[in-house]
Amino acid sequence: MAGTFDFATLHVVIGGVHRVTGRAKGDSVSVVYDNDSFTKTTGVDGNGYFTKIADRSATVTLTLGLDSPSNPVLSVLHNADLAAPGGLLVPVSIRDAAGNTAYFTTGARVMKLADGVWSDGGNNRVWTIGTISMNGFVGRLNATALAPAALLAA
Repeated sequence: MAGTFDFATLHVVIGGVHRVTGRAKGDSVSVVYDNDSFTKTTGVDGNGYFTKIADRSATVTLTLGLDSPSNPVLSVLHNADLAAPGGLLVPVSIRDAAGNTAYFTTGARVMKLADGVWSDGGNNRVWTIGTISMNGFVGRLNATALAPAALLAA
């Protein structure tokens, strides 16, 4: 059975309460781990080994439209982080409700304000969120509950 991805079912929540909206077309959300989980070392004789790396740091990139209600929220979080003694880390979760892929961290921060770019075409705001420890599970798109053949038979 085939599944259908719907961007409306991709939930990005920052600070435990704000659901990111106003995402741009294209790659509007990405989660990239900063390093591999293992390194490998091999000698000239062909022997080798793997080393497990505990680094689970990751970068989340959000591409939002100019009119996104999430732009001022991310700005406030970044400015509050700069002003707070010791900084302000917030939880971030990304969940695909049409499947079972999910990422979560309890401590992330907006790394910098989005660049301001204006032109005669549509521009976006690109936000970078960093975390030291991202938990994740890459699943799959779930099958559509009611296949077209079942609709025709009804």
